[in-house]
Amino acid sequence: MSDRIKFTSHEVKQDKLAEFVADGREKVASHVPIIAGAIAVVVVAAVGIYFVLDSREKSHKAASQGLADAKTQLAGGNLQPALLDLEKISKEFSGDPAAGEALFLLANAHYLNDNFEEAKRRFEEYVSEYSTPRLSVSSAIAGAGACMENTGDHPGAAVKYLAALDYEPKGPAADDYAISALRNYLLAGDRANAQTIYDRMQRDFATSPKLIVAERLFFEITAAPSEGSRPEASPSTGQ
Repeated sequence: MSDRIKFTSHEVKQDKLAEFVADGREKVASHVPIIAGAIAVVVVAAVGIYFVLDSREKSHKAASQGLADAKTQLAGGNLQPALLDLEKISKEFSGDPAAGEALFLLANAHYLNDNFEEAKRRFEEYVSEYSTPRLSVSSAIAGAGACMENTGDHPGAAVKYLAALDYEPKGPAADDYAISALRNYLLAGDRANAQTIYDRMQRDFATSPKLIVAERLFFEITAAPSEGSRPEASPSTGQ
């Protein structure tokens, strides 16, 4: 039997992807780097460390203030000025937590403005430059997947959602990433990988409400699911 399936006229409703991407977002912690247990051997070294820390603190404050201004612009609906500010902060203060948050917000703003190609580029830039917080990184990976889904690249979107799930499998949005991977494998006609994700959801998200949605989605779309993978029929299914 072929692993490719054909869709009927049944319409698969898509989640409002921006919501779960936003839900999975964790605010980047704002803090000044601290060096603990360092003992300066000579006065010159101690002075050098002081100036490095002082410079970082000033840079962090400038980035944080710029980020606050950009958020005010976003809240006021002033998208273009906000985009410019976020772009500037993400570049000028690269590596600072505030710059990371600015880059994430920049990607999300482009996404919400339906500029999916630019949003995908920014989400992937965030993933390549920042490794923490892990929830933000997994959300950015899923954000890139959401952009691909919206442009019709369902195989690519499924891979991204799966990568987000694997990156943070115990995170609060893990079941969202799983069902999004399932949905896109189904939309791509890839029944084999859809079955794998569905089986994983049964194992890892047995108590999640998303599993009920996944069951309905999987069995409504697949042409002939194998009996071994099908859950026991409830009285309401009429099976």
